[in-house]
Amino acid sequence: FRSGQGFVSQFEKFGKDISGIQNERYTLLNDGSFSYNKGNSKTFIYGCAYLNRTGKAIAVPNVFISFKLIDKNMSAVFFEQEFVGHYLDRHLRKIISSGARMDGLLNVGKKDFFTIPLMVPAPEEQVKIARFLEFVDGKITALQQKKELLEKYKKGVMQKIFSQQIRFKDENGKDYPDWQENKLGELGKFASGQGFSDSEQGGKDGTPFYKVSDMNNIGNEEVMTYANHYVTDEQIKRLKYKVTTNKSIIFAKVGAAIFLERKRLAQNY
Repeated sequence: FRSGQGFVSQFEKFGKDISGIQNERYTLLNDGSFSYNKGNSKTFIYGCAYLNRTGKAIAVPNVFISFKLIDKNMSAVFFEQEFVGHYLDRHLRKIISSGARMDGLLNVGKKDFFTIPLMVPAPEEQVKIARFLEFVDGKITALQQKKELLEKYKKGVMQKIFSQQIRFKDENGKDYPDWQENKLGELGKFASGQGFSDSEQGGKDGTPFYKVSDMNNIGNEEVMTYANHYVTDEQIKRLKYKVTTNKSIIFAKVGAAIFLERKRLAQNY
């Protein structure tokens, strides 16, 4: 790989109609080149280098690391598939854990980025792998489109159900009783979370201690399965933590995370 000068132009100035910010500096990324956002949030890292497949040059911010394959026999599509997986993510976490910081973001420098090792098969095998994975991607896209249509349909039906425009009948074709109105506190048990000081964090064994950022973990899209921090029985007793054993719904109650409206199922935490 080669980064920086030699295959993309020097930094160019773009007008407000292109960049959205007057006199901001961008890099011109040629078709067939890769770009990686080196500034990641402290709470969420997902290491993807994306391939420009537009057929023309595009502008990318300077926070991106841009590069292309030197050997033209190598399959850019194969490496695109490798980069959009979790391969970069695993290696970048090792680099970031060493403590690089930049303006509240985790910064991956070009020098560190280009030391990431890659497994490279023969060009012919690269092509076959890329074609197979692109075929699977096509199937996934079709299913996602179907899912989006079903979600829109469900949303519309739910509005009619909960406004009682649509009512269901029992097995004998009779109407169910009228709905009752209850306060939320009458239907369940509620508890607030507890503070989690930095000195207590970092545990790898025991009971999971979920933070809002854990909702970003891959595999936690609906049910909380993976935690970044665990606490021991000693910590639970000493700090009087409340372990919730029953299945429950968790959500953020303070800060900007409220507006994301994230809710997850969790148990034994």
